[in-house]
Amino acid sequence: MVISHSDSDHIGGAATLLTHIEFDSMMGSLPSSNPLLQYLCLKNIPAIPCRFRQSWVWDGVEFLIWHSHEDAVFSEQYPGKPNEMSCVLEVRNQQSSLWLTGDIEKQGGRY
Repeated sequence: MVISHSDSDHIGGAATLLTHIEFDSMMGSLPSSNPLLQYLCLKNIPAIPCRFRQSWVWDGVEFLIWHSHEDAVFSEQYPGKPNEMSCVLEVRNQQSSLWLTGDIEKQGGRY
């Protein structure tokens, strides 16, 4: 399971999914105090931060993380908005590519 960031419109249904579907791990950009991370810990499901260049292949489909930067740290003291730390995931095969993004702040559009 990949969760872009901690805003409720992106993470709101995750706990419900976890009660109905088995997951090996969760990847996301969440502060360490997020209740979902505590819930995952109780269920022994590893939580992995999203980092640029992470990639994997599953059933012939490639997955590649484009954001957030490998040096980024999202903690309770992070001064920016959660949107700025959103995971950006590309899903691709031989024919198609799909980008799954979080939200973007105004200044993020210039990069």
